[in-house]
Amino acid sequence: MKRNILVLVMLAISMVGLTACQTTNDQTVQGSETVLNEETQEGDETPAEMPVTGNALDSAIQDDEGNTDEEADSLTMREFSDDIKRAESVCPYDGGILISNFGDFSGGYVLYRKNEDTQMFIAPGKGQSRPTGMAVGNGMLFVCDGDAVKVYELADPGNGYREVHIDGSGHLFNDVAVNGNELYISVTDADAIYRMDISSYEKISEDSPTEWARVPGPNGITIGNNALYIASISKDFSAVTDDALIYRIPNMSDPEIEVFLDVPGLYDGVALSDDGEVLYYSDWNTESVGAIDLVSGEVTSVYQEKGIGPADIAQSGGYLYVPDLQGSRILEFAVGK
Repeated sequence: MKRNILVLVMLAISMVGLTACQTTNDQTVQGSETVLNEETQEGDETPAEMPVTGNALDSAIQDDEGNTDEEADSLTMREFSDDIKRAESVCPYDGGILISNFGDFSGGYVLYRKNEDTQMFIAPGKGQSRPTGMAVGNGMLFVCDGDAVKVYELADPGNGYREVHIDGSGHLFNDVAVNGNELYISVTDADAIYRMDISSYEKISEDSPTEWARVPGPNGITIGNNALYIASISKDFSAVTDDALIYRIPNMSDPEIEVFLDVPGLYDGVALSDDGEVLYYSDWNTESVGAIDLVSGEVTSVYQEKGIGPADIAQSGGYLYVPDLQGSRILEFAVGK
């Protein structure tokens, strides 16, 4: 079915005496300084639009299986939905991608998709309730699921798992990222990033994590360039608060946070390009995916669609994967290296 997709970005900013959503025309990341300079050209009746990575996606061609190929002048998008039910997160693995799904009343599950073939990886009833962020490292799969991180051996994911908690229970584990023998965990309600040793499956225990850094409402996280990038969201996942920004810890050996994108939103996922020069992010507030060029500092829009639920994104092999939780599908963008 043919659709017209508007490729814009709308960013929320605070002004004295009122709150409004506006687009901006001068947005630049400036190293370790506050990164977004918001201006509206004097005399303009309406704010200028941000630069975008591609033109509007003008056409959609649906194949026999219901998948959609959409093309733009400089951006190609596909979507697939086979066996997907409320997809929340994507994680690159062994030349393919793992996809966590909330599923239905039978419980959550994880799919593995490679070479256009989708298979069950962790079936409903095998420990998952509402799986969110995932990471792979040292022969293990780490899956956030409510108040726990569940750890599976990749060689036999159907053969049980170990659980990791903090303070007994009741916290919200949202995303994970691997850096060598260490796992970093975003715990949204605790305003903290935790760290734990993952050098072997035998070392995984319930009391493994220790608090590593304080961050307001950490949601999606990713590691690269010896830095940790953090998408922040409000505790109720609906209010756009002043501290719901994108943050960075620029030195993994010194966990001090700095603001990286100074525009409040409902940020979910962050992902680095293969060459480490672009940071992608998803935002429920603007129903969009954006990109920050880490070399020039330019902020651009990748995709926006009314009603989309852009969740925990991933990038690998020149493709950006965006799980649409609302639409039970994965969007795949050919973004290059």
